[in-house]
Amino acid sequence: MIVSNKTVSYNIGWGEVGGSPTTPGTPISPGSIASTEATAFNTTYSAVRTALIAAAKSANALQAVSTLPGSNPLPGAPGLLANYAQAIILGLTTAPGGAYSFCGFDSTTNWSWSGTPGAGQYDFNPVCLHEMTEALGRQLGCGVAGIWFPFDLYRYSASGTRQTGGVSASPSYFSIDSGATDLKDFYTGGGAGDPGDWAGGGGSDPFDAVGTTGVSIPLSSVDKIVIDVLGCSPQ
Repeated sequence: MIVSNKTVSYNIGWGEVGGSPTTPGTPISPGSIASTEATAFNTTYSAVRTALIAAAKSANALQAVSTLPGSNPLPGAPGLLANYAQAIILGLTTAPGGAYSFCGFDSTTNWSWSGTPGAGQYDFNPVCLHEMTEALGRQLGCGVAGIWFPFDLYRYSASGTRQTGGVSASPSYFSIDSGATDLKDFYTGGGAGDPGDWAGGGGSDPFDAVGTTGVSIPLSSVDKIVIDVLGCSPQ
């Protein structure tokens, strides 16, 4: 469960993503079982830093925000983009007039709805958490086309050194203590995975770039830290 004192909405697609109740969106990409599209809110580093500090309550979140300097540490970034769901939760803005978070699930995938998937089945729950947390801000911009998200602030290549290279730059890992501790490696392989996903090894974590069948995978302790530092409370 993910808890916040703000309410955000999702538009859920079956076999498509980015649609509305009356207008279908784009098909799920071949080879993918789920996809997320999120409208982003243009904001400033200062506003994000202030909001993250205000939201930090746990020891992990307080550790994370202590690493945020007074000025933007990301190169060539006059501001940041924050997905609307995250921006609403952090109090940076209010909900826009239309839909802003879209999660789509492949209609031909062999899904398990029971939480106990059989052979060849994908457990829907961790896949759903994977997609919904992307809309909540579990997303990296990696400086591509000058885009950075708040999550990029916790992407490191070494102790004391943020990873400010592109999507495939390596090493690239999540840290809340200025890079001293590598909590999880980010995915740098391109293809179907997203750079905010974990490199993983065949679906050992709901946030891995590549899922696996036949097992039910709960959120890991590091996943819960991610949710926490993005502004929500994992339960």
